[in-house]
Amino acid sequence: MAHVNNIPLIGINSLEILGANIDFCKKKICSILDAQRNQVYTCKYIFEEEKNKALEEISIMPIDDLLGELSATNEEWVIVGEAVYKYKEKIEAISNITISSPPNNITKASSLCTVAKYKFEQNTDVHNCYDINPMYIRKSQAEEQYEEKQKRLRDGK
Repeated sequence: MAHVNNIPLIGINSLEILGANIDFCKKKICSILDAQRNQVYTCKYIFEEEKNKALEEISIMPIDDLLGELSATNEEWVIVGEAVYKYKEKIEAISNITISSPPNNITKASSLCTVAKYKFEQNTDVHNCYDINPMYIRKSQAEEQYEEKQKRLRDGK
């Protein structure tokens, strides 16, 4: 549809959408998604000038490392995303981290539209159907296992 109607596409990742669920918040925001193997995809944000501003690039890290990093700061954090349920006990044990309310822990169309509108107005991450690409942080476990198997076959092991 975008191609036929010459409509631009806006690149938005799920962590941005989750972060945008938390607005007008004085606490810093940490979005998390489960990455398996006790790891999370994460990005940190701060709400300023009526929008969330990323404090760093998206990363993947062990949940214990992330929680240690957040607890070591003197700042209050709100953590948002579906992975909060998997690591709820660990998160609740840290005094400067609050878990977001359940409706905010899923991606919402309203947050997607808010982020898309801002990016379109700023001409950020605006693409056409030929130059937009997915953003992969790491290979899937299946891809890693397949490559390992292929390597063993090549090496004769």
